[in-house]
Amino acid sequence: MNKKYIEIITSIFFIAFSVLLYGSADSVSLSVSQAATDSTSAYVNFIAILLGLSALVQLIISAISNSSRIEFTKSPKRFLSLIVSLSVYVFSMEYIGFIISTLIFLPITMRLMDYNKFIKSLIISIGITLFVYLLFEVGFEIILPEITIF
Repeated sequence: MNKKYIEIITSIFFIAFSVLLYGSADSVSLSVSQAATDSTSAYVNFIAILLGLSALVQLIISAISNSSRIEFTKSPKRFLSLIVSLSVYVFSMEYIGFIISTLIFLPITMRLMDYNKFIKSLIISIGITLFVYLLFEVGFEIILPEITIF
C-alpha cells in the first residue's frame, strides 16, 4: 500500500478519535469532587485538542507529499526479536518488578539493535531506570510494579 494513503487514513482516524475524546471529556464520573472532575476534563480536552492539531498537521503534510512505497521493516528478524523481548519485558514486570526487568530488558534490547558498548548500555539502563523511578515513585507518587515472585 502507498505510504501517502496510510498516513492520510491514520490522520483521519486520529482526528475522529480526538473529536470523540473531546466530546467525552465532560462525561467524567460525578462520584468524585467537582474540582477533580473539572481539572480532569480540562486535561482530557487539552490532550484531545493537541492530538487533533497534530493529526491535522500530519494530514496536510501527507496530502502534499509525494507518494512512496511503505517498507514495514528492513530486518524482519530484528523486528520480531524486539517484539518478543518487549512481550517478555511486560510479562516479567509483574513477577520481578519494574526495576529488575528494566535493568535486564534495556541492555538486551540495545544489543539486539546492534549497540555493542556493553558498559555504556548498562550505565544508560541504570540512568533511565533511576530517572523513571524517581519521576513516578517520588515525583508523581505512582507505584511502579514490584516483585511478587517471593
